Amino acid sequence: MVEFLRARLDADERRALAAPNGPWEPALVTRGSGFDEWAIYGELGATSRWNKAKAAEEQLSQRRMIAGPGYEGGGVQGEAAAQHIARHNPTRVLAEVAAKRELIRMWESLKLLNEDGGYADAFGAASRAIQLHAAVHSGHPDYLKEWAP
Repeated sequence: MVEFLRARLDADERRALAAPNGPWEPALVTRGSGFDEWAIYGELGATSRWNKAKAAEEQLSQRRMIAGPGYEGGGVQGEAAAQHIARHNPTRVLAEVAAKRELIRMWESLKLLNEDGGYADAFGAASRAIQLHAAVHSGHPDYLKEWAP
């Protein structure tokens, strides 16, 4: 299960590193009839300077668009979707990957201590945490049902 979880973390890390840097910010682009169109903006472009004293619209216009509006061909429809996408930007994903890798290291340490005797309660709690993290990927073809918490 730990190797399975490491592989998922490695995949998350590769995707986050390949994406434009975070943080990402959602911005309303167009108020529509029936739905609003939103865009997601990421890091500043290489030649732009972000002056915090400028209006929010100007600040966003200097940032790189990650996901733009538009019904045909994709786009972000609705504030909830825009907020969700922006919240799960590469910076956050990389932080979550690092935290989960640390949990795995802690589990491995407790596993060794448990093999020497004692620490069964701590090892059981850490094992449960690993199961819960792996369960996030239960739809993956390599996930085994016996890992379910």
